[in-house]
Amino acid sequence: NGTCYKESDFRVPTEVLKNTPALHEPIEAFLPHLGRSHMLRFGAGGFFPFHRDSQKLGSSTFRIIALLNGCDISQFCFLFENQRIFLQSNRLYFLNTKIEHAVMCFGECATMMVLNVNLSADSIDCVMKSLLAR
Repeated sequence: NGTCYKESDFRVPTEVLKNTPALHEPIEAFLPHLGRSHMLRFGAGGFFPFHRDSQKLGSSTFRIIALLNGCDISQFCFLFENQRIFLQSNRLYFLNTKIEHAVMCFGECATMMVLNVNLSADSIDCVMKSLLAR
């Protein structure tokens, strides 16, 4: 039908966010700047093969990643430009997902959060304050 949606077109918080108090604190500072954001749940053996998010993201948003549960080093692997990176659970990270990356779950279940943040001077300031405060 000729409709073309961008990450920044999705701005209304869902019932899942409203009804999950554990998510409120980590993303509260980003709310005025959030676009389409989501949770990814991987079962045993679940993975995303190497890919780049650039075609989906454009240049108007960037991503903040948080590993939530089942993501310790023996259960989860995040590969970034062919190197394994070690991210701590329940911390927020800025990752340039336009660079080739892949994820794999070796445990029973792993959950991660992907926030799409609208790019602006205000959102960058917000992210810097939030990341440095943690």
